[in-house]
Amino acid sequence: METYSFDEIDEARLAVQTAMAEAGCYGPAVEEQCAGMSLEKNLISSFIRWREKITLMRMSITVTQGLGKYLSDILREGGARIPERVMLPTIKRIDKAANWVRDEQGIFKRYGSDTVDDVVERICLACEEGKVVDISEDGENIVEADLEDLGVDLDVLALSEQVQLFNIHFLPCKKD
Repeated sequence: METYSFDEIDEARLAVQTAMAEAGCYGPAVEEQCAGMSLEKNLISSFIRWREKITLMRMSITVTQGLGKYLSDILREGGARIPERVMLPTIKRIDKAANWVRDEQGIFKRYGSDTVDDVVERICLACEEGKVVDISEDGENIVEADLEDLGVDLDVLALSEQVQLFNIHFLPCKKD
């Protein structure tokens, strides 16, 4: 099995579209027009094998499982330090089948990714404006920040996850 993963959806779409074009999936005119444009050269040969029905193609996304709940628990507890009951997060990365080439908004809404990304950004900004109160054993600054006015619905955040990767898999076809 061959797998290609991308951090950003726009980068993933562009890579897939140009590789498909160079592999001749859209016809010879588009293939000629896009010649040499693909940044993922190995992806072109994968699409050629897919076009020839030698492989099957599947798309998936990698999402977190537990990140939203972890952030929600921290914000719900408040205080100067991370509460002990949420110290060790049980955040996993899982793959879910998804057609990310055509369904960008549905994916982000389904997992509440905008909520998680927005909260992380707001927390980072609050910490930048906070004051350093201590330095941890590993040399990281411990910052005192005002997280009260973030305007976060903690129940919505607890159900949210972060879409981290956009994957395309090529699996060999079973021989009869």
